[in-house]
Amino acid sequence: MNKDDFKEFAKKAGDKAAEFGKTAAEKTVEFGKAVADKTGDAIDIGKLKLKISQEQKQIEEDKLRLGDYYYKKIQEGMEVDAEAKAIANDITACEKAIGELNAQISAIKED
Repeated sequence: MNKDDFKEFAKKAGDKAAEFGKTAAEKTVEFGKAVADKTGDAIDIGKLKLKISQEQKQIEEDKLRLGDYYYKKIQEGMEVDAEAKAIANDITACEKAIGELNAQISAIKED
C-alpha cells in the first residue's frame, strides 16, 4: 500500500468513524428523549393514580359521615326501612359492648 492509498484508506476510515459517531449520537439523543417521555408518562400516571386514591378516600370518608348522620337521625326517631334499622341496632349493640368493656378496664385499673 503506497502513501496515497493509505491516505485514502485513512480518510475513508475517518469518514466512516465520523458517520458512526454521528449516528450513535443521534440514536443516543432519540433514546434519551424516549426515556424522558416514558419517565414523564410514568410520573403523570403516578400523579393521576394518587388523585384517584385521594378521591376514593374522600368517598369513603363521605360515606362514613353520611352513615353517621343517618344513624343519629335514626336514634332521634326517624323512620327507616327494616334493613337500616337492623344496621342501626347492630351499631347500638357494639356501642353498648364497648361501654361495658371500658367499664371492665376501669375496674381493673382501680384494683
